[in-house]
Amino acid sequence: MKYSRNFFLIIILIFLGFAYRSWQERTTKTSNKHLSQENTKNVCFDKYCFFSEIASTPESRTRGLMFRKQLNQDSAMLFIFEKEDYYGVWMKNTYIPLDIVWLNEEKEIVYIYQNAQPCALNDCKITYPEKKAKYVLEINAGLVKKFNLTPGDIATISVDVLK
Repeated sequence: MKYSRNFFLIIILIFLGFAYRSWQERTTKTSNKHLSQENTKNVCFDKYCFFSEIASTPESRTRGLMFRKQLNQDSAMLFIFEKEDYYGVWMKNTYIPLDIVWLNEEKEIVYIYQNAQPCALNDCKITYPEKKAKYVLEINAGLVKKFNLTPGDIATISVDVLK
């Protein structure tokens, strides 16, 4: 009797493990699709542009790049807010080290946080800009340095993003 109960519990645990893994793989596949031209817009600095997935709703801004295993070199996520403010960013359940760039209403870089590291804890650090921003751009870690982005640089954001 004791043997069959333990066997039954082991079968349940194995099933739950497979179900969780299947859910995690499905979530990762969905979120790692290469960003297509239809759901992305360009954010450009000088001669380099990022195809940026837009996060403009509270839900999309909360999820951000969570659970992504990779981000293409020319891809980014652009968070758009209704007004300028001190918007904090955290790396909870984000698996990719990122450079985070805050831009004001004029699309001028007002703050940069380089090499933000993934965090799986519940008490992840929240990073706030030193100045108010309306946009936050998340790109792969190291690209701020590679493209020599600095506060004061101006971005060009496709007009249809701002509608």
